[in-house]
Amino acid sequence: MISVIIIVKGDRRISNTLHSLADSALDHSAFETVVVDASPGPQDVKQSFPDVTWIRFCGHGQKVTIPEQRNVGVRASSGSVLAFIDADCKAEVDWLEQLTRPILLGEEYITAGSCVAVPSSYMVLREMTSSQYMDECATMNMAVSRKVFDSVGLFDEDFERVSDSEFCFRARKAGYRIRAVPQAVIYHDWGGARANIRRSYGSGAGRARLYRKHPDAILSRSFYHNRKNVYSIVYGAYALFLPISVIFPLYLLLPFCASVLFRRNPWKEVVNVVYGIGLVRGILHRGKPTG
Repeated sequence: MISVIIIVKGDRRISNTLHSLADSALDHSAFETVVVDASPGPQDVKQSFPDVTWIRFCGHGQKVTIPEQRNVGVRASSGSVLAFIDADCKAEVDWLEQLTRPILLGEEYITAGSCVAVPSSYMVLREMTSSQYMDECATMNMAVSRKVFDSVGLFDEDFERVSDSEFCFRARKAGYRIRAVPQAVIYHDWGGARANIRRSYGSGAGRARLYRKHPDAILSRSFYHNRKNVYSIVYGAYALFLPISVIFPLYLLLPFCASVLFRRNPWKEVVNVVYGIGLVRGILHRGKPTG
């Protein structure tokens, strides 16, 4: 049995996610869908999908409950393989079959698919590594054998964001590989500028916490082969020296050189700078990062 776990908090786009799963090419008796909802509704969506197990999550008043919700889903599900997709994503008809096949065949324990931005976004056009194996992956498109959770534990609830990356760090330390499955495609709605800025700031703060928990990773050779770590170094360093822009105002324009070099939307650089600010704040402030 495969369990598809989705967490949500008042996002009506989950209806699109559930419709895409209903159209799955995989036999519906082969998987269950578990939704962990940190909001009262939407009731009409629940009624439209009577076969979905819908769990009401009651947190402790915190703004972000991502790892807590996912852990509730892991505990409540019955599958030997757990697949994760976000409530703002839609799956290709063969997504679940492609994503879980290497695990069901006994070849792998963790897999990750590819992400296409819909509508086209300055955040990312298509996200997928060209390597066969990855250093980390996001739970928007990820499958894990339950044996891995039994071995390394659940998502760390001290994290508000980046708990998926932290889980991957622990899994890789335990000897598990993360297999890239580019054929397992989801379509991700990244949302507007406000959502992306909030997400990037929280991700930066969470990344700082990740490095504090796993300082040995920074000294590893593979650390600098990971694009996310390189972004952290570049934009974290930029954010750290932002005060010098009071004396040298042209310093503010430095990130936009990347827009010219890589022909990227300038808003992408704004989001990256916000990520760097969150990272620096997370390093300087040792409490639980906000996001």
